Amino acid sequence: MKFPCGLRLSALIIVIAVDSAFGAADPASLAGKPLRVLMVSGGRLNIDGPLTIQNGRAYFKMRNGIMYSLPLQEIDVERTAEANGIQHTAVAVAQKTRARDETRASVAVEQAVTSVGLAARGGEREVAPKTDVATRDGRWTFFTGVSGLAESNINDEFEGTPDAGIIPSLGLNFRKKGKGGTIEASYTAGFHKYSRSRQWNRTSHNVFASAESRWLGRLRSETEAEVSLKGANEDRDLSDRYGVSQRFRLRLTENSVVRFTGGYRVKLYDDAPTGNARNPYGGIDVRHTFRSGAQWSAAYRVETNTADDLARIYRRDTASTDLMFPLASSSSLRLGVRRREQKYPNRLLRVDGEEVARQDERWIGSMSLYRRVVDVFAIAFEYQYETRFSNDPDKEFHGHSIGMSVIRFW
Repeated sequence: MKFPCGLRLSALIIVIAVDSAFGAADPASLAGKPLRVLMVSGGRLNIDGPLTIQNGRAYFKMRNGIMYSLPLQEIDVERTAEANGIQHTAVAVAQKTRARDETRASVAVEQAVTSVGLAARGGEREVAPKTDVATRDGRWTFFTGVSGLAESNINDEFEGTPDAGIIPSLGLNFRKKGKGGTIEASYTAGFHKYSRSRQWNRTSHNVFASAESRWLGRLRSETEAEVSLKGANEDRDLSDRYGVSQRFRLRLTENSVVRFTGGYRVKLYDDAPTGNARNPYGGIDVRHTFRSGAQWSAAYRVETNTADDLARIYRRDTASTDLMFPLASSSSLRLGVRRREQKYPNRLLRVDGEEVARQDERWIGSMSLYRRVVDVFAIAFEYQYETRFSNDPDKEFHGHSIGMSVIRFW
């Protein structure tokens, strides 16, 4: 599609994955209605007035008063209807299609925040539901942002040390959807600076790539690779991580899917090479999308950590549940709870006169609010409460974390 000189497209386009159901919708359902915007292949047009259809083309007037036309097949009927507040049966078709392709509200800001905000603090990306990279289809999207964090117990100690930090960030996102599947890639750099705890000051890098292919009927395959350099400070230690994973996704019903995941990760420590570890893991998660657009998920994951340092060997079991509510004005609210049970067979302590292995139980509750502002800005508010119970009383702690992120897409 070729646009006349002076025509501006939005700087940010969040691509919603669609299938043949979108193409089957009839653009004639929009004819004659006053429209403010027109969603087309690869863009968004600001128009003024009704849309007229003649000889397989749509005719409309731009905000500057110039008449323009384009082929009917380039109009995204469902997204145009939603953007203009039009209710018709095609909108219901669009909602079902989004459920099948597992898209989420405000995926752009989630993608950025999970690399630099509270999520990065504890390796959240591996346990949170997968988020799609937000970009124009087949193009790179550049973003910059800043996250502010406040923590009541930054070192996860029995006696908490409060601190606050700021994380400027920049990154690139890429997404390409084809008939056989989708490929995605992203890069994010975060520049972490805390006011008191110098050990957490660093520059982090995260590179992520995935390829999804459609198999027989309801089955899909997803292969992912990730490199994180000084990214997540899980268990209050910084490491460089290199990982690959394979996931198979089976659609049970129109709105429900189950996923089986297996992966392998290597963790390297500059300051303690004996702690270098191999971290195989596997898990299952189920998710369901309701008619309202809300999404619920539940997951279970088991992993082992093997290192030369015997004290770093452990097994961890994680159970989690997550609920996302779409809100008005391109916003979404996400609530989540995780329980982690971690056993260290080589860390022995004396309890009631007997030597037993150390065992921890960690609970994490989180709440996040994402909102897109106009087309090029997005904001996120995050809150997290974390507590750990242990048969070693010195290892127990609790802490609150609050974060705010502002993202600008270019």
